[in-house]
Amino acid sequence: MDDPEAAATETWRPAAVLRGSLADISDVAWSPDGAFLASASVDNTVRIWHVRDARCVQVLADHTHYVQGVVWDPLGHFIATQSSDRSLRVYRWAAPHTLRPGDAPATLAATHVSMPSDAQHRQRLFYDDNLPSFFRRPAVSPDGRLLAAAAGQLRTAPGARNACLLWARDRLAAAPVLALPGLRRPVVAVRWAPCEFAETNTGWVTGARRMMLAVASQSAVAIYDTSCATRAVALFDGLHYAALTDLAWTRDGSHLLVVSIDGFASLASLEQPSKPLPLPRRAEPSLCASPICPAPAFSASSPVPAGRKRLAPTLVGSL
Repeated sequence: MDDPEAAATETWRPAAVLRGSLADISDVAWSPDGAFLASASVDNTVRIWHVRDARCVQVLADHTHYVQGVVWDPLGHFIATQSSDRSLRVYRWAAPHTLRPGDAPATLAATHVSMPSDAQHRQRLFYDDNLPSFFRRPAVSPDGRLLAAAAGQLRTAPGARNACLLWARDRLAAAPVLALPGLRRPVVAVRWAPCEFAETNTGWVTGARRMMLAVASQSAVAIYDTSCATRAVALFDGLHYAALTDLAWTRDGSHLLVVSIDGFASLASLEQPSKPLPLPRRAEPSLCASPICPAPAFSASSPVPAGRKRLAPTLVGSL
């Protein structure tokens, strides 16, 4: 073609229509091999689809309220779902062709609703459906070691503190291993940059490459670096007139897209100290149901930051 604009034009057409959900779909997640798709719906279910056959292979109906997020482990061992019923659920995943006839490919492995706060009481981990949020999308780090969840809360003496909660992949049935508090309003979105960088120093995760996590509240965005302490390395506030709803990274981690219900999107440019590295294929341990499994990937000295951190408008040009 002589016309460069015409040569760059893409033509899209529907490849399949997956029908079955009884209400709006709030989130979707692809399996690492692209053969399956998980869809979360406000009909309180998650459906798992075989894409090529356009066939639903399983319906996960354990949640009792809207399912607002679903994520697939990049190593293909588990699926995590989060709902406004104040729970995070983790399912073991096995490809259907590896199972006996009649066996379900996804089986419930863990449900997180609360954790002990003292000898007599249990602390709720997440906000209920009074939190005005369209989504509660969990996210798994690109190396598969950390599962992050939005809408978390920590009970302290003055009251509840907003937080992003994180679980280790080898103790997904246990309590969170880390909390990232400090935001004044509830956390509505968490997103890992889909790449890794050269390790600069030991931080949350020992023996791992550097990774970036963006955590959005209804009004601000905090960015965390796993090679640093558990305090945010960058803060954005006052970007939009209305509540924030979601985040998205570019493939190389150089830009972060922030969207809001005001109908606008903001694009933040981040100057990384090194180029992204290719993701290696890892033979990580599969999901462990025991809460006493060792977690050698985590540094025992990683503190949970104390106190409330005020977020002010900050122009970030470099990390």
